[in-house]
Amino acid sequence: MITGSIYSTPLLVRAYVPGHRVMILAANGVGETYFSAKNKFESWGWSVITAGLTSSVTSCPNTNPRPVPVNILISEVNNNTLSQYECIFIPSGGHWLELLNDITTLDLISDAYNLGLIISSLCVGIRVLAAANIVSGINIAYDINSASDVLAAGGITVNERVISHRRIVTGGTGGGPSGGGASQAPTIAVCEAIADILISEDLPLDIVIVAITGVTMLGFILYFKRKKRNLK
Repeated sequence: MITGSIYSTPLLVRAYVPGHRVMILAANGVGETYFSAKNKFESWGWSVITAGLTSSVTSCPNTNPRPVPVNILISEVNNNTLSQYECIFIPSGGHWLELLNDITTLDLISDAYNLGLIISSLCVGIRVLAAANIVSGINIAYDINSASDVLAAGGITVNERVISHRRIVTGGTGGGPSGGGASQAPTIAVCEAIADILISEDLPLDIVIVAITGVTMLGFILYFKRKKRNLK
């Protein structure tokens, strides 16, 4: 049987378009999800810059440590800078502790959220979102290392790999360095969830309605054709 849910999402939502702008926050020890997310965003033709606590940072030493290019210092980012971007992304990795203990970083995240930017992170990076006091009443993907911080900040942990709620997109744990790490983290699914929000905003409402209606009707046609064949 062909279910309606297969055909309830407009096909256009996966036609990623270039031109969107993302700022990634990083400090020493940023995880491998930094590279996966950056590569995915750029493959869609998105502009990505890295804001760092220092002018030079390195990736997590657990896996293939390498330099991470920093385009702007976090201390130099202001609301005028933020207004040029649509999303703040915080990768997983050991850099979370430096970001969490930097008040300028937390203020940046809070200001970005108040300006309407999408805020996203996964795995232990979620602790930074909790420290920025933006998760109260928000559904957040469950991560064993971040759950207590989320609950303490008034957030709601949900046992799903990726959650998108009120412009906050989170992904659950990858299992840490001994449990699969970045290779198991839902990095690409988080990127796609961010894209779904931005692309739905790009599309005029009438186009979205037509896409949903047309694809749903196609589902009904295919279902009844199959049902008719089964009756023969």
